[in-house]
Amino acid sequence: MNLDCYYNVGKAIRRAQATADVSNEQLANWTHVSPATVRKWHRSEDAKVSRLVQLSAMLNMPIDDFLKLGR
Repeated sequence: MNLDCYYNVGKAIRRAQATADVSNEQLANWTHVSPATVRKWHRSEDAKVSRLVQLSAMLNMPIDDFLKLGR
């Protein structure tokens, strides 16, 4: 059984934002970061779990659904 899982966090964030119709500026305001930081997240492949939990909650989706967007 292969237990390796790969999720592209940047892809998940972009897709979740599109699904929720949330701009970079809105997400930046919600998370108290700059829009440049949000753009940096879009390019990343990994992130802190605490940030992912925060983003999925702000974008109104369960964390596992959020992560699946990055496959």
